[in-house]
Amino acid sequence: MASRYSLGAFLSRARSALATPASSRSSPLTFIIGNESADLDSICSALLAAYLRSYSGLCSPTSNSNESKLHIPLAHIPRADLALRPELSAVLRAAGVSDADILTLDDLPSSLSLSPQETSWFLVDHNVPVGLLGPGSDLAKRSGGAAAAEVVGLIDHHEDEGAVAPGPHVSPRVVRKAGSCASLVAEHFRETWDGLAEPEAGEDGGRSAASAQLAMIALGPILVDTTNLGSLAKTTGTDLWAVEFAEGKLGGSGVATAAGEGAGAGAGAGAGGENGDYGRERFFRELAALKSDCSSMRFGDVFRKDYKAWTEGELELGISTSPQPFKYLLSSKPRVGEEEEGLVKEFEKWAWGGGENGQDLDVAALMTASTDEETGEFGREVMVWARGRKGVDAMKVFAERDGEGLGLTRWVDGETGKGMGVQGLDLEAGEGEWRVFWSQGNVKESRKQVAPRLREAMRKVANGDDGSRL
Repeated sequence: MASRYSLGAFLSRARSALATPASSRSSPLTFIIGNESADLDSICSALLAAYLRSYSGLCSPTSNSNESKLHIPLAHIPRADLALRPELSAVLRAAGVSDADILTLDDLPSSLSLSPQETSWFLVDHNVPVGLLGPGSDLAKRSGGAAAAEVVGLIDHHEDEGAVAPGPHVSPRVVRKAGSCASLVAEHFRETWDGLAEPEAGEDGGRSAASAQLAMIALGPILVDTTNLGSLAKTTGTDLWAVEFAEGKLGGSGVATAAGEGAGAGAGAGAGGENGDYGRERFFRELAALKSDCSSMRFGDVFRKDYKAWTEGELELGISTSPQPFKYLLSSKPRVGEEEEGLVKEFEKWAWGGGENGQDLDVAALMTASTDEETGEFGREVMVWARGRKGVDAMKVFAERDGEGLGLTRWVDGETGKGMGVQGLDLEAGEGEWRVFWSQGNVKESRKQVAPRLREAMRKVANGDDGSRL
């Protein structure tokens, strides 16, 4: 029988609370939610923070009553999109739970709103209420369209945009550089986690087993986001500390419990082996391989899996990221069916509403980040596609101002020596449209840095400050 402290038991409790009729609740529901791309770091950070903040009253002598209430972790995607994240499934198996235990947007009651009388929100891996919490969301509409999400705390490793002002009502408010948001979550809740790992007199070890489960939840995103702590551009001292701290929570029997509890025979074998012995390198390699595998995905799946959108004035920006390079995406992969027309056509459908989940963007971008199987060299690429005069003007500002710093050069197929322009896939700038495929020489700059550059270019155009240099 699972301990009442197990991660599975906690998620079951959260699900029950979510299903409780509003008339029977004594207080608003408190959610912990990651950003709308819902990558491994976002979902695992929400799980980790929700568990530790919920149990802080039991495990931390300095906590207060506000920190002791149940916090519900929520994945910022529909349930169907969990299937696009096999690396998440592997981490969950290693922690003794499964995709079925995760709460998603589809699990929210249809009557739920952003009213402070009904909900409050704790943000992880972002610091601007967007997506579900944005002004145009269904939750906002059910609140009369004017209600803003009540943010009671946030932990994030992106640039602070100041959308959630500091104050006594927002606690904690942690916005600091780290390779993974999960590292910051582990650091902030260290005292609670330490208390959880120490069984009380007569206790059956369930708390220490739960601590090991949480360790696997934390280690997955930290190792993936820092390339097994090997990325000089991303890894910080906090990440190094967090991995050592989490690995210290595993223990011998704890990992076996985390790997096997409730997940069936062999569960978690990739992370900890059949006997539950954790191996950092093995765990990282398994997750990295799963994350980069697009072989069973359609183009729309690739674009949707890791997608973020922003609004700057009247201009809309959307950026998808792919773990496979342009060469792969242009070689009839991902799985191209009879109804699919290749990378450019399918991305056009995605960005401008011609297909399922189609957007209506002014500037659309596709970024890739991958390691060459033969040379072991890490590389980045970016395709930017603008439509409309202002979208094109913003792209021109971006290319002129940031092209050199990002090391942007026209993409060339390494095997054929042909550039995209030669192949006819670049679209030269006109008044209404411009598309360029670039190689990105500065591989230190991920979407976390490129998106603010594009957004700043869009702000300049939206404000009429694009300058005479255009």
